[in-house]
This record gives sequence, C-alpha cells and structure tokens, in this order.
Amino acid sequence: MRNAILFLAILTATACDDGATQTFGPAGASPTAEGPPAHGQQTAPEQNVLCTPAIQRARVLHALSSPVVPGSFAADIDLSGGPGWPGITIEAVMEHFCFDPRTLDPQATSWTPTLREEIAFDFDRTRRVVTSIILRAGYLGGVRATSRTGGRFGDGHTYALSIHADATRDGSVLAMDWNARPSPGDWRYELGDAIAATFFPRTPEQADCFAARSCIQASWGEEAWQNFVSSGLAVWVANKSDPIASHVPVRFDVFPVRPAQPPEIATAP
Repeated sequence: MRNAILFLAILTATACDDGATQTFGPAGASPTAEGPPAHGQQTAPEQNVLCTPAIQRARVLHALSSPVVPGSFAADIDLSGGPGWPGITIEAVMEHFCFDPRTLDPQATSWTPTLREEIAFDFDRTRRVVTSIILRAGYLGGVRATSRTGGRFGDGHTYALSIHADATRDGSVLAMDWNARPSPGDWRYELGDAIAATFFPRTPEQADCFAARSCIQASWGEEAWQNFVSSGLAVWVANKSDPIASHVPVRFDVFPVRPAQPPEIATAP
C-alpha cells in the first residue's frame, strides 16, 4: 500500500516555465550508497542539469525514499546548507526539485513539491531559510538509531521509525504510552537518548531530558507530538490512547540542529 502511495505522488505542476532549455543546479546533498552525508559534511555538487518533467518527477520520487537524519537531512535535502551551517534557502530547495523559484507565492511560508504534501518545507519568509521539513503519509524513508554504548538503556538496541509503520525496538513493537507521566527510563527517554547517541555522538547522556527541555511532549485532543528538541526531530501519532495508533508515527518534523564541534586541539607554536 505504501509503495502504491509513492507512485501517486504526482507533481503539483510542471515548473519548467522556460521550456526544455531551463537549467537548475541542485543545492541539496543526495544520499550515497553509504547513506546520507554526515553532519556538516558536503558531497561534491552536482552539475547543472536540464530541467525536464522527467527529471523533476525522478527527483521527487527519489526524495520520498531518502533516509531521515534528525537535525540535518531528509527528502534529499541537507539542511545545513554547506560548511558553517548557513542553512538552505527555499529557492535552492525548489531548484533542487527542478521547480522555478519565481513561481513561489511571495506571501508563502511553506512549499511542497508534491500534490499530496508527503513532503513540505517550512521557511522563514524574511531570511528565506528552511526551518523544518515536514514528512507525511507516502514518505518511505525512516529513522534508524542505536542505543548508547555504556548507557543506562543497554548496548546494541536498535530502533526504527517510519511513517504509517510500527515503531520498533530490536524488531519488536516499541510500546509508547503517551498518557503516562514522563519518567526517566520510559520510552521517551530511551528513544531520545538513542537518537542523540546515533546522530549527535558528542552529546552526553541526560538524566532528565524533560527537565533540560530537550524533550517536549504536547497533544491536541488525541493527536500527540514528541519533540526531541536537541536532536531536531518531532514524531507525531494520530491517537495517543489507541493501542495500535499510539505507536504508529504519522508525521515527522525535521529541523536543523547544528552538531557540537569537537574540542579544539592545542598545537605547538
């Protein structure tokens, strides 16, 4: 069913207004066979390519299967924007997907390359920089994390999060009790620490991420949202009280978080 949704991700419009001679150079870093780029790492820029409906369609389909790296990468887009983390502009994102930035509504603060909004980019209208990537049903990429070595949750546990699929721990359903009061040792702390350890390995283990405000939970009726703030990922479920829906993500928000820099190494004069 999810594969069928993928092929229903029809482009909103054919944006190559200048015809077959229009060229755009993509600004996002594409995943490689080894996976997405590491934090702050840049892949070699692609050459300008001819903007055609076929390339436009191919880039959207490729983006829908891209892995998710909390804090930096999703939908084939590197949120860092390059060395120094300047951020990536919405115009650069549109060019990556072979859309003409001149077609963007001047009042817009969000843009999607797909009809069903499987992918959407929120951006700052003044600075033009993307502030988050929203991923919904039809997005096939996911998050894979491993527990912190030597941490309180045990070594070598693996976690998998995908949209419209069970969240898992070591291949079994991860029970996510949203209604219980957060307490160190529950799924929120365990999952949050695994994500931090995997994607921000210089981040030390926190005794209480809620007290530190690096974990935030909110709900609107039965819809719930767990934000791992310091890791740049929010996970949504449609019904926090339902025994099945409570552990099936329906949306990810990926937002930029610059990783901690390694300590400076003193050098001899």
